[in-house]
Amino acid sequence: MQSKKSFFNKTIFLKNLTHYWPVWTCWLLVCLYRLPFRIYVKLSADFKDIAPAEYESFLEQQFLEAVYNAINPTLLFLFSAIAAIALFSYLYQARSAHMIHALPVCRESLFITNICSGLCFLIIPQLISFLASIFVCFFLRMTHLEGLLHWLLLSLGMTLAAFSLAVFTAMITGHTVAALVLFGIVNFAFVAVRTQVLCIMSTISYGMTLDFDFGDMLSPLYFLVRKFGSFNIFFGTGELYDDFRFIEMGSSYLYVGIYALAALLLFVLTYLIYRKKRLETAGDLITVGFLKPVIRWGAAFALGSFFAYMGVALLRDYSPAGGDLLPLIPLLLVAELAVFFAAEMLLCKSFRVFRKRRLLEGGILAAATLVFLVFIHADLLHLERRIPKEDEIEMAFISGDYPLRVNPSDYGKLVALHQDFLDSKKEIQRYFRQQKSGANYSSLEIFYYLKNGSRLTRRYYYPVEDRYLEQEDYVLHQIMALSARPEYYLQHHFTDAYDQVTFVEGSMDVYTAGNYLDSYLLNQAQCGRIYQALRQDMEEGNYRIYSYPLFDYVKDKLFANTLFLDYTVPDGSTYAYYDGEQHYTSAKSIQSTSITLTSDCVHTLAALEELGVLTDRQRMVTQEEYELHLEDKFLEDSERVYHQ
Repeated sequence: MQSKKSFFNKTIFLKNLTHYWPVWTCWLLVCLYRLPFRIYVKLSADFKDIAPAEYESFLEQQFLEAVYNAINPTLLFLFSAIAAIALFSYLYQARSAHMIHALPVCRESLFITNICSGLCFLIIPQLISFLASIFVCFFLRMTHLEGLLHWLLLSLGMTLAAFSLAVFTAMITGHTVAALVLFGIVNFAFVAVRTQVLCIMSTISYGMTLDFDFGDMLSPLYFLVRKFGSFNIFFGTGELYDDFRFIEMGSSYLYVGIYALAALLLFVLTYLIYRKKRLETAGDLITVGFLKPVIRWGAAFALGSFFAYMGVALLRDYSPAGGDLLPLIPLLLVAELAVFFAAEMLLCKSFRVFRKRRLLEGGILAAATLVFLVFIHADLLHLERRIPKEDEIEMAFISGDYPLRVNPSDYGKLVALHQDFLDSKKEIQRYFRQQKSGANYSSLEIFYYLKNGSRLTRRYYYPVEDRYLEQEDYVLHQIMALSARPEYYLQHHFTDAYDQVTFVEGSMDVYTAGNYLDSYLLNQAQCGRIYQALRQDMEEGNYRIYSYPLFDYVKDKLFANTLFLDYTVPDGSTYAYYDGEQHYTSAKSIQSTSITLTSDCVHTLAALEELGVLTDRQRMVTQEEYELHLEDKFLEDSERVYHQ
């Protein structure tokens, strides 16, 4: 009679639980510490400074913060890798592999039993922590428990994704260390390769940046850490919040749900690999034949391009304006081929890798690299020359002398400026090739948020030299014409709610007798008076923000003193930052801005004198005077040391 085929072996399952108890015990302790223990600490603290009317909402905020911070993708992925490698460790030694598979247990039963064991290792501790947290909440009279359910669902979804990926990497290798290394590589491979492609493109192309986040989900741990790594959560509003950045809760479930579905498919793929796995591959770096070329080519491009990019920078042949094709070609080819054959040595566990077939494959790799470089240099995809149309732009920012959000009425000027940078490409690249490390330049970064949901970023470097500044149609003058506007200055210093500013306090750097720097404190009324005067200077065109490369041209009128103003604005006021994103203020937070004046700011200087901030003993010092003072002080100190 034919025996019944079983897909689950109870004996092996119990053996896994008892043999690998340190894995699930340590994970249980981590879960208990990160969730119920932290909830208890947060909720049992004595908050004496909180008003009674705000106490309940504050306590709920503390609870939700503790719950959300318990979502830790890094630890979850680490324990998933440990569990998978431990459960399938018998595949890494020939003796144990043959012994286990000589038992009257089919491979399907072994695979499913080990998968169930690993999921129990990871999920049961989370369920215990969830139940313990409920008891803690009831004990501390916290009844809003929706956050715990969100934590559990998100954690379970990430557990499926992490463990499936860990099992897959454990299955395609025959070595314990290699399994752990491959698991880390797979979780960051796409982002690493994408970054190297962008580095190559920024070296060759004009204006290209590394700001390109397409495909982050293909690097799971990288994506989840960015998504959940350092945010606080407010489940009641359905948003994740940190540093005025908002993420929809629905999108979080969508991403984790996609990973969970992908995990099921990956389990099936891993099972198919396991069915065909040859036991004699135990100890090999890669046990799946069709993945070896992927490893060779992937490592060659990722590491080769990294070494080539660093080589160009070390040789100081790197131009910030791009166009460095010739110095990059030999470095990239040599680095790629070196990594290619080094990877082959590791895969074959032999130094005899320079065979005809591998030499031919290396030649194909070199030819493909040359085609790729020429393809990028020729801009056949029109990435370098792409400029969005005005009606395609949803929102735009520029970041140069200072960051600003461009008004829709100025989109035409921004597009024209972008086109002028492209028209000036040859002249700007020629300047950087001639000057190299002696170049005096500045930069402008343009951020487009398009109506189709995509983001386009370009960074352009331009020389700051007399011969260029004298040209009326030079890009710098167009940048100044676009950005040197009162409303943009006000938004930069005081957010878009600059008409609703409430000042708190401020200070002004002044130089007293002997050129000693001192700080003069300003009260609320004084800050308001200075603000009105500063605003008048902005409206009359007296106030300007100058980038560092232009300091030499204005240091005779640019003051070394700094004016600081602290203020509050209504909740949700917006301001631009250098990352090209719109940030939001909180009603309870105090904003601060620093202002550098010039001798042209006549109204502000008059207000400072009127308020007694500037006197005969307390004065302003220009950048030129400041540098001369530093030079004289350095000479005095040097002479004193010499005589000593």
